[in-house]
Amino acid sequence: MEVIALEEEGEERDFSGVWMKGQRALIYCAIMGLEDEGIQLLKNKTILAQIDEKDNNDYTALHHAANLGCNRLTEALIESKANIHSKTDQIASTLFVPGGRTALHLAAENGSLDTVKSLLQAKAKVDTRDWENEVPLRLARGKKVQKILIQRARELHGPKPDTDLIIPPDEKGAIQREKIRIYNTKSRRFKRLDISSRRVLHKTHIFPKIWGKERCKWIQRELLKVTSKVGWTNKRHRQYSTVDIPVYDIPSVHSWVRTSITTQVFPLMAKAFDLKAESLRIRDYFFVKYEAGNGNQSGLGLHRDGSLLSCNVLLNERSEFKGGGTVFKESSKGPHTILADIGYS
Repeated sequence: MEVIALEEEGEERDFSGVWMKGQRALIYCAIMGLEDEGIQLLKNKTILAQIDEKDNNDYTALHHAANLGCNRLTEALIESKANIHSKTDQIASTLFVPGGRTALHLAAENGSLDTVKSLLQAKAKVDTRDWENEVPLRLARGKKVQKILIQRARELHGPKPDTDLIIPPDEKGAIQREKIRIYNTKSRRFKRLDISSRRVLHKTHIFPKIWGKERCKWIQRELLKVTSKVGWTNKRHRQYSTVDIPVYDIPSVHSWVRTSITTQVFPLMAKAFDLKAESLRIRDYFFVKYEAGNGNQSGLGLHRDGSLLSCNVLLNERSEFKGGGTVFKESSKGPHTILADIGYS
């Protein structure tokens, strides 16, 4: 496979793999605005076949490129047959961005005139509505961007198109709609995480021997090789911080772990919770370390994860430590602690 590397601040980044920092390599380049590297990646047949792969928020490389106004990469993605009509999921962590947006929504909102032109030339739709019923024009910034969106709407819909296709937002109205969008996005997030009426989600499960003992020992060795050089971090989670390191920072095990979760764990979770395996995605995955004494972190307070489902896989043998386990305060079994064995989830 072709190797593409970039030197930046003393760090060499290898783009030859499928994944980069937990993202598809092509998506990573789009997120970081690395247009030359992204364009080069499109020459790779393996990566080209993943052109419409999505991240955790259903953003494709095209969404990210359009959002940043990276027009050369946007045009290269379009030329490579990226789906210009693909829609996003909502972002409900800190930005509160509604879902259902196309690349044209994102480019228009950021006032990226050249990118909007490129998308329109590729037949992007000006009348697609996001989850807040907004068309690209109602998000558009800059009179030139608004003008070409209105022009396209008139070309497609005749002299009397829908009002919101030809009348750009006024500043006061835009501010008010933004407040409504944030409120609605938060509400949708809370609704997604509400399990009060979904009794099947009140159960806890143990999946035996997801990983064998030798596999767990291999992961431990590779993990310690890296952490002995770069250390652990405790700054990744604001409210309930853990001593951890992202799985993708351990390159030798990352691909195997991700594949195992998606092909082994997800089907089991889907069956247990009456979901579709293909609807499950990895939101975050990391190795966490707990140890007693000397001011080390020996546990974590009761909390609720930001995702609907979560799972742990024990890497150590039970004989290697005392205590431990995961406490479930509210479930169909009432308050109880689960302590699995090595390789169990």
